[in-house]
Amino acid sequence: MRRFRDTDLDELLASARERRPNGVLEPFKACLNTRFTEAQGRVSGTRLFLEIQVRGYRGSRQVVRKHLAVLRAGTAEPVRADIPSPRKITSWIMRTRETLTESQDE
Repeated sequence: MRRFRDTDLDELLASARERRPNGVLEPFKACLNTRFTEAQGRVSGTRLFLEIQVRGYRGSRQVVRKHLAVLRAGTAEPVRADIPSPRKITSWIMRTRETLTESQDE
């Protein structure tokens, strides 16, 4: 109890956000964002839910609808790219540039 009494509210909220898991929607956000952009915002949440459910999404329809509401409002965070492992990055650094593919060189 003392921790909550003595700690600033902003600090408590920030620590809760850091511990929050990515969620079941995270692997599908790039797909949803692409489909939303292609349809110029005129796509239903139910249709997108069914599309990603076929791809393995196990979450609820409401989570997809909330994400689309954020996209429509224009306040969505950009989807983060996967970070390569340190071993992979080191191998790119140690090889000559001529042996790298274009995406590896970038």
